[in-house]
Amino acid sequence: MRLGVAERTVRRWIAAGELPAHRDGRAFAIRLRDALRVHEQSRVAPTSKRIELLHEVEETTAGLVSRVALLERALADAVLRIDQLEQTHRREAA
Repeated sequence: MRLGVAERTVRRWIAAGELPAHRDGRAFAIRLRDALRVHEQSRVAPTSKRIELLHEVEETTAGLVSRVALLERALADAVLRIDQLEQTHRREAA
């Protein structure tokens, strides 16, 4: 299984004693649950750039939600107007 981290990172975790491992020649044997635990604990906090991008995404999303609401209202108004025109047309045709 791959954790999405470099081998060097895993070796650093082992050297620092954060990840229990047993040497098997040049390789290390580690338990999956230990690797997953260390990987989850080591997640890097968001950088200021990432935080900035998250705020940008939130602002864009809020803007899109607001536009969708406006479009929904416009569509509802258009449907209402079409219904009114159809009723007028029926009355005139009768």
